[in-house]
Amino acid sequence: TNKADVKISSATTYMQKLHAVLQDAVYSGYIKSNPMPPINRLLPKHTSPQRANLSVEEVETLNNAECPHMITKLAFLFSCYTGLRLSDIETLRWNEIHKNNKVYMLTKIQVKTNSEVQIPLCKQAVQILKQVQDKKLSNDENVFPMYSRTTTYSDLRQWATNAGIDKHITFHISRITFVT
Repeated sequence: TNKADVKISSATTYMQKLHAVLQDAVYSGYIKSNPMPPINRLLPKHTSPQRANLSVEEVETLNNAECPHMITKLAFLFSCYTGLRLSDIETLRWNEIHKNNKVYMLTKIQVKTNSEVQIPLCKQAVQILKQVQDKKLSNDENVFPMYSRTTTYSDLRQWATNAGIDKHITFHISRITFVT
């Protein structure tokens, strides 16, 4: 596709707006009926884009590459091992992590869904926590004191470039990586 192509979601939005204007013209008496057929007949069938994920090798490559801010790197890798959203990483507190029978558990109320999630932490996630733990001052502090989202996104782009990974790296990709 070239950059001038309109994505299906954008085309749908444009069509909905045009349909609304035509409907308003009908209600105002300017036209007798809406000449536009149903939108679903005008657009091709939508296929979901293939979601990118990182392979084990790519996660390892990122782990060994330099990231502008270490906290961004650790938070992203932690998300790869837990599946937490960026909003949950940003609000994760030390008092939401517990050790129970030699197993570390994360228990958190998710920001987006307001539902509780309990995640057993793998050894890689625990190692990441140990790297940030020396900066911990109290149990009520954030585990990952993140920079602004703008800085975080910029860090991810630069980090992927440093690692030689030609993918648009986002925190959502870390969630997909966890699932796969």
